[in-house]
Amino acid sequence: GELFLVGWQNDPQPKERVKSEIQQILHNTLPDCYDHILFSQKRDVVFEHIVDQAMMGYTWWLAV
Repeated sequence: GELFLVGWQNDPQPKERVKSEIQQILHNTLPDCYDHILFSQKRDVVFEHIVDQAMMGYTWWLAV
């Protein structure tokens, strides 16, 4: 099924789930040479971009 996510950026629990998913995707795709600090920076940049998009009204679909 699919879940339509609206307003998730205002709730800490969904925000942590989104951040966790981003972390897992980056863990699987970034080169091993990325140290912990660089990895965290990349994760945070992607997460903040997605939150910014949500604040501007973009909606997201999540396959569940």
